Amino acid sequence: RSVPSWRTDFLVEHVAGQSGIPTYCAVRSERYLFVEYKTGDIELYDVLDDPYQLHNHAGEAHWGPIEAQLRDRLNELCSPAPPGF
Repeated sequence: RSVPSWRTDFLVEHVAGQSGIPTYCAVRSERYLFVEYKTGDIELYDVLDDPYQLHNHAGEAHWGPIEAQLRDRLNELCSPAPPGF
């Protein structure tokens, strides 16, 4: 009998409150963090090379394939979306 592998990514959700941070969904993998906010803003970080998340790679042509893959995974995980998203 085979043992199922451990997950390689997970969903993070936040619902806006008094913090001023807008509602968002994010997927965190072993290497990347991809965030999509209710505002339409997106963020993409390589958390191995940039653990403090200082350089947002979203929208950079070189990162397009990774961004597309993470967006697809986020759409799978963030369904249904949090209230207000």
